[in-house]
Amino acid sequence: MGEIIHSIGPWGVVALFAGAVGLLIFFHRLRSRQSFGRWALLAAILLLTVGIAGCGTSDQSANTANTASVKKLTAKEKAAQAEAKSLAAKKSSQNAVAESLSKKRSDLEDELAAKESAKAEAASKESARQAAASSSAAAQSSSLAAAAESSKQAAAAESSKQAAASSSQAAAAAQQTQTAQSQRGDMNTTETGTIVGNVNSKIYHVPGQAGYRMNSANAVHFNTEQAAINAGYRKALR
Repeated sequence: MGEIIHSIGPWGVVALFAGAVGLLIFFHRLRSRQSFGRWALLAAILLLTVGIAGCGTSDQSANTANTASVKKLTAKEKAAQAEAKSLAAKKSSQNAVAESLSKKRSDLEDELAAKESAKAEAASKESARQAAASSSAAAQSSSLAAAAESSKQAAAAESSKQAAASSSQAAAAAQQTQTAQSQRGDMNTTETGTIVGNVNSKIYHVPGQAGYRMNSANAVHFNTEQAAINAGYRKALR
């Protein structure tokens, strides 16, 4: 009831009430066949019309107010929706930026890991190369040392051999010199009865040949012809 009064207003309520009372009186007198008068009927109708108009005006005002309120709510809703869309767009943009940064970070980490792996592999290869080079150098040094030792031993053996040969030659020369000196002198070679070689001509003579007699200072005596031949002498032709 309060809502109706509030919607049509106090004067509308009065007009409706008066019109209703007037109509009730009119119909009551009409039943009892009493005359009421046209002006009273018109007044009652007028009051009802005013009340109804008040109701319509009040309803229209209420509708207008409701429409304005709805428009205000719609504007607020649109603003809220626009703000929500803006926030959603910002959030999406932030998510895209965060995803891009995460991808860049992941790419940088992968690149750094690849560089570290390549660096470690290069260091391992360099270490292996240096180890191989060191091993090769050690082997080469050992080979050179072995070659030097072998060459040294060969040189020592050759030197010892040459020394032995030289010593042997010196001993033979000394023996030959001693023999020649022991056989040389002022002796007459015709009296020895052995094979005589001439140290100057490297020709040996046997007893009975024409050159058998010679100065004992140039004579070398051999027991056999083979000994003279072995000493580098050749037999005289006559």
